[in-house]
Amino acid sequence: MKGIIFDFDGLILDTETPWYDAYKHVYKAHGHELPLPIYAKTIGTTLDAFHPFRYLEEISGRKLNDHELTKQITQHHASSMEKMDLRPGVRKYLQDAKSEGLKVGLASSSERKWIDRWLSKYQLHSFFDTIWTSDEVMNVKPDPELYEKAQHALGLNKEDVVVFEDSLNGLIAAKRAGLTCVIVPNPVTAHLPFEEHDYQLSSMEEIPLINLLQKLKKKL
Repeated sequence: MKGIIFDFDGLILDTETPWYDAYKHVYKAHGHELPLPIYAKTIGTTLDAFHPFRYLEEISGRKLNDHELTKQITQHHASSMEKMDLRPGVRKYLQDAKSEGLKVGLASSSERKWIDRWLSKYQLHSFFDTIWTSDEVMNVKPDPELYEKAQHALGLNKEDVVVFEDSLNGLIAAKRAGLTCVIVPNPVTAHLPFEEHDYQLSSMEEIPLINLLQKLKKKL
């Protein structure tokens, strides 16, 4: 293996659990529940796949104010994110990748300004040789375009690249791009029916990066 490509939301930084908690909070205020399997349709992609506001309108039977709901959810999410840190083992994986001379990419369905905000906060920009976001492609995950662009930008063959993902949409995108994929689920994606992945970790602390790559090489 000569390169790795990371997803961002939910993998490097668990922004996804706070989003789900924020939506649940708003749903509860309206007297309803938001089941995780339903909400999970939007994890790793955009709200085009499933829009929580439209679903809440459907089950409540009344028109809602998107601006007010967005404000409530954003405030709740921001409060939760103040206590968040990088997921366990992430920084060590990035450091080890660089020390081993691997090329490192990032491919996210989020907007570039969102990604840059968090990479700057945690001082991660220098680890990545290429960064691809929704601003640079026509289609986001589960479409393979993000991973195809990132792989080509790294200048590596498909068989030399490993993707790290936490979501089902991300896994589908990686496999459609013909890439090896390691799943590292977070609390809101752990229940998803992951299939066709090449390896799964509970966290990046479970096994050193170099040992994992050796296992993948033998398996493939």
